Amino acid sequence: MAREIKQAVRQTTGLSCSIGLAPNKLVAKIASELDKPDGLTVVTGHDIATRIWPLPVRRVNGIGPKAAAKLARLGIATIGELAAAEPALAGAAVRRRLRRLAGCTAAHGHDERPVVTYSEPESISRETTFERDLHAVRDRATLSRIFTELCLQVAEDLRRKRYAGRTIGVKLRFDDFRTVTRDLTLPAPTDEAATIRRAAGQCLKRVELSRRIRLLGVRVGAGTQPGGDRQPLRQRRGCPRGRRVSWSKSAAKGPPRSHKHEQLLKLIFHDPISGNIHWREIESLLSHLGAEIESLSGARIRVKLNRAEGILHRPHHSNVMNVQAIKHLREYLGRAGATPSMYEAPREAERKA
Repeated sequence: MAREIKQAVRQTTGLSCSIGLAPNKLVAKIASELDKPDGLTVVTGHDIATRIWPLPVRRVNGIGPKAAAKLARLGIATIGELAAAEPALAGAAVRRRLRRLAGCTAAHGHDERPVVTYSEPESISRETTFERDLHAVRDRATLSRIFTELCLQVAEDLRRKRYAGRTIGVKLRFDDFRTVTRDLTLPAPTDEAATIRRAAGQCLKRVELSRRIRLLGVRVGAGTQPGGDRQPLRQRRGCPRGRRVSWSKSAAKGPPRSHKHEQLLKLIFHDPISGNIHWREIESLLSHLGAEIESLSGARIRVKLNRAEGILHRPHHSNVMNVQAIKHLREYLGRAGATPSMYEAPREAERKA
């Protein structure tokens, strides 16, 4: 099958690809990078010690530059050293994050996350890198024109793919290669260029434009699904066009069905807590549930769902949520009644029907 996939990719795109075959997603991802380009790598459970453990710890999904630096200060450079390091980490100041990575999970090649064969796009975006760095004041006319064009292109992509989104975001990279993003969540999903341009402009006002701009991008995301009339994800099947029904108004019926978000909720409430969940997945889930999201100072956001209000923290320097943040999110979702069990009511109703 892997060879057939590689052949199909080459015939369709003219490009090669590398594939990893392994017992789970974590090891398969690492394996896919071992024999680039155009590789096909098989790693079994018996190969973990010989093929995975000698690799740098950065190969483990969820270990970024800062975590790798902390591990290096503890004398841990390879995945094998991390796998054997739990006793050494027991009294370290960084144990909350790093002990979990060492504790018979990622470093040992264990990954209980389910394989999801279908997923909805988390966002649709357009961005451009300029031939020369542009000044926010002196090149304002050029930047404004390009910014508007990006919003028009994103809106066209949304309509062509029959999506609509609530969260509008901008991305800027400056001449010192520093990248910043700003997001704004609208009351209702949209695919209108004017609405996207207006919301993206508000995001842009929250960015200090003291340096020249190298890259500019616009993103629309947070939970939509394809459909002939571009309904938001929380639209229940069978509802009249143009009428949105939030599951929170009828808890007995449960939320709208979404395999992707149901699996994500199960992962959030799974013990032990996984630390490899991306913020955009959380953002998509909250929008799917119909939550109101408001950005606060720093990395904090205020979330309102089913009359339960809470303050959550987005990752500062990484898109990956740490264990403590996921634990906090789980406590909040529990208070809001958003648990995996809420999908059982509609599933039972379907069985009876």
